[in-house]
Amino acid sequence: MRFSNEQFARDYEIRMTKEGYPGSLVDIVDREFRGYSTVIDIGAGSGHFAIPLAIRGYRIMAIEPSEAMVKIFQKKLHTCGFQNTISISQCRWEDWTPPDFFSATNEKFKTATLCAYSIYGIKNLTSAITKMLQHSWKVVILMGNDEASTTLSGVLRKSLSLVSCAHDIIPRLIASLENLTRNYTVHDITITRRTTFTDLDAEAEYYLRHFRLSHQYKSHIQHLLLQACTQVLRDEKKPHIAYDNPSCHPNVKCFEETTDRKGYYFFDNIYRDVMVVIVNE
Repeated sequence: MRFSNEQFARDYEIRMTKEGYPGSLVDIVDREFRGYSTVIDIGAGSGHFAIPLAIRGYRIMAIEPSEAMVKIFQKKLHTCGFQNTISISQCRWEDWTPPDFFSATNEKFKTATLCAYSIYGIKNLTSAITKMLQHSWKVVILMGNDEASTTLSGVLRKSLSLVSCAHDIIPRLIASLENLTRNYTVHDITITRRTTFTDLDAEAEYYLRHFRLSHQYKSHIQHLLLQACTQVLRDEKKPHIAYDNPSCHPNVKCFEETTDRKGYYFFDNIYRDVMVVIVNE
């Protein structure tokens, strides 16, 4: 993931917001965290989980290494007014240290940790999980399952023979938990989110940036998008000035109604993801 890139961060924020992310995932996480008062949000991004969880009454300690994502997050905080409920630490999880009040009390027993689609960049999973359990009583890790999911990004990756950064994360995480001899449960989660766009050219440009491909792939990606997506056309009526209409008085503009066919494309992404829940003992 390249969230440190400002363009990438903006793309991500716009796209996820448009798709309604995280949607019902917040309800799933909320059910797991009931009874806890504080949530450590690892890889919080621009606050897609932190803000709705704060609205539900949790105090949030958000950890996000990307300056570009933190800037977006801070702007959203200024708008929604949760500055006193959500704190943001710009650092990697490996480098994070809890605030003094947290270390000096039994906050661990009232704290849960969320790691939502942000574990991919952590190299030492065993150390990271150990640290999560040092500072919280319950850990929820959400991960994508590319092989089981059907997504527009996945369709394009497969056609372009590209490998996702998340392709081996689930077995790696399970292996780390087994090495730690921790009790855990694994849950399958199915979420549907719709990708919509009106500009085929702009959508192809997005995927060029996303996949870090040169412009020579643009026409190929446009072709793949047309193959994968459903197009919806609608007739849009608008007034049109008919200057050359001989029936019009020369000093009066003559209008007639014309029909312009416009529409959009959509793809229904089916995410069959995995949630791992670990409880301290």
